[in-house]
Amino acid sequence: MPDRRTFLELALVVLVAAAIYLPFLGGRPLDFSEGHRAVPGWTMLESGDYWHIKLFDLAYFRKPPGMPWAIAAGSALFGQTPFGARFPSTIAAILMSILAWWYGRRWFGQGGGVVAGLAQALFPLMWSPGRTAEIEMLNNLGTQMFALGFIDLMIGAARRRAETAQEGEGPFDFLHALCASARDCLLPAAGLLIAALAKGPASAPVLGGVLIGGCVGARSFGPLRSPGLGIAFILGASAIALLGLKIYLANATPDAVRENIAGEFLWSSRRALGVLLLIPVAFISALPMSLSVLVPKGTSTDRANPESTLARTLRWSWIASLALFVLLGVGDARYAMPAAVLLPPLAPLTIAWMRRKALRSEASGPAQRAREILHRPAFWLGMLLMGAWWNIALTGLSPTPDQLAAPAAAETLSHDIDSGVLWADDAIEARPDILWLIHKARPSLHIRWAKQELRAGIVPPPMSLLLLRTDTQSKESTSYAAPIADGHLNPVATAAVRKYRFTLYQVRNK
Repeated sequence: MPDRRTFLELALVVLVAAAIYLPFLGGRPLDFSEGHRAVPGWTMLESGDYWHIKLFDLAYFRKPPGMPWAIAAGSALFGQTPFGARFPSTIAAILMSILAWWYGRRWFGQGGGVVAGLAQALFPLMWSPGRTAEIEMLNNLGTQMFALGFIDLMIGAARRRAETAQEGEGPFDFLHALCASARDCLLPAAGLLIAALAKGPASAPVLGGVLIGGCVGARSFGPLRSPGLGIAFILGASAIALLGLKIYLANATPDAVRENIAGEFLWSSRRALGVLLLIPVAFISALPMSLSVLVPKGTSTDRANPESTLARTLRWSWIASLALFVLLGVGDARYAMPAAVLLPPLAPLTIAWMRRKALRSEASGPAQRAREILHRPAFWLGMLLMGAWWNIALTGLSPTPDQLAAPAAAETLSHDIDSGVLWADDAIEARPDILWLIHKARPSLHIRWAKQELRAGIVPPPMSLLLLRTDTQSKESTSYAAPIADGHLNPVATAAVRKYRFTLYQVRNK
């Protein structure tokens, strides 16, 4: 039965995580690519159709529906607002802190839980995705669930079976063990499903890295023979296959907007340098948690000790995951972020090592005293807390002019619009949140993602509206140079948001 200290430690972890991810969450408008996640979710919420992923009438099949579903749920509670769109990421961040606490306590004792949970909450790499309406944090949550769950099934379960065998079994121990085993299998299976629904196969290298790390950590292939591992994988894969087929059949239309995974993210000559630098850049991005892989030993000097086995497994799982990302040709360290969920559970062993170093230090001079301070966990806790709240102050307290540009652009573009039909393509590709704000300001205006028509240079019917990107990075307006020149398309408004420039045209009768 959990004692009072357990509840206090869990409460501390939850409060710290909430204090980092919740404040001023809706203090700025949607920005960058947040609209690509929020608008499909809000469209689902308005239509009541949760199987079709749509962005202004067009099937939007670039990403699975996990984040739109989550945003629809958050917005059902808090409205179609930036807070409602970002709330699922914040909840995912808090749940990740709870899971890190759970496994840290399970593997390294009660004190290990609070350290691992706080390490996850105070992980700088996670602060930004945990406060945005992007898919990363939901994918990170699913990855953490299956990665730590599989490690527990491979390494932790074997340790617990050995302890039970030594202590002997009571009359109800078998039933308790059966229920615990079912729970231990369902958690990673659910993690596989959540990660797949959030970002498709993006975390597959972490799955492979965990299996490799389990074998390296145990110095044998024995962990792969864990029955729970196979059960969890089959449950997760079956759920992904069944749900994935349903989603595919609902969205597999000829004009659906899809993503070329190989062309956009994997091996390419223009990404060769990024691929070569991925591991050191990922290490730097994951500081200070990535320093845990350099700590030589855990709390025990016995390499056969379960703590040492778990520590080796976590470290080598992270290294193997990054190596698999490199082999696949991933050139952006941001896509290796899911592997970082393996680092916070190492924090209890890192803290134990730091305490030993601090106790051994003989602080006599300034250099020695500085070294002693650097080996004190309280110093790093304070620094990370200050960094987290400084990040909140910079990103949430007062929106910048760039962040306020999207609502201003929507107001400018919709000022003289009453009703009708508006065609757009590159503008939706760039900032769908602006089109959504126009839609909310002018409900009688029908916005259509006319991708095929605009690519072919087709002019909309008379009195319709056409929104083109007219910045130098888009060639869209060149297809309409002739109708613009002869006055068939009349410019009525222009707006700029960050690097994008939009011009609204009204179609005149010839």
